[in-house]
Amino acid sequence: MTILALTRARAWAILAGNTMIGPNDVPATDGGAKVEAALRRFALEEAADGAAFDVGYRALDAVFGPRGENERREVLETWFAGPRSPPAGWPARVRVSYHLVLARDLERGGELAGVRDAFVVLDAPARRCVSLLSHVLVLPPYRRSGLAALLREIG
Repeated sequence: MTILALTRARAWAILAGNTMIGPNDVPATDGGAKVEAALRRFALEEAADGAAFDVGYRALDAVFGPRGENERREVLETWFAGPRSPPAGWPARVRVSYHLVLARDLERGGELAGVRDAFVVLDAPARRCVSLLSHVLVLPPYRRSGLAALLREIG
């Protein structure tokens, strides 16, 4: 795909760092001007190191931890460390991984705006993929900004 084939909103999303999602990924019922504005305003990035994991985990745990709806930190840190081998009895080609995505507000210097996490089970040779979409968190100042629509589509 060339840049000429991109919609204006998708081009804005790529410039903002949102290469993982574009306006055509969001259902029409969630889309429109609010989503295009969110694609320009927020950068979505997969946590790539311990510091990014810490930021995302702390945000999730502050909301979901007190309700018993978040996994223990040490368990998720183990998953975050890399793809895991499948459980005993599963084909060796199956890979299981944990993903933590941070949404940052480009208008506020990269301030954390939201978090999404998911587990993915992939059997590439069989062309099968299952995703367990764990949490979506939009921090209070960013609610009704279109960010939730973006985060719901990751997974």
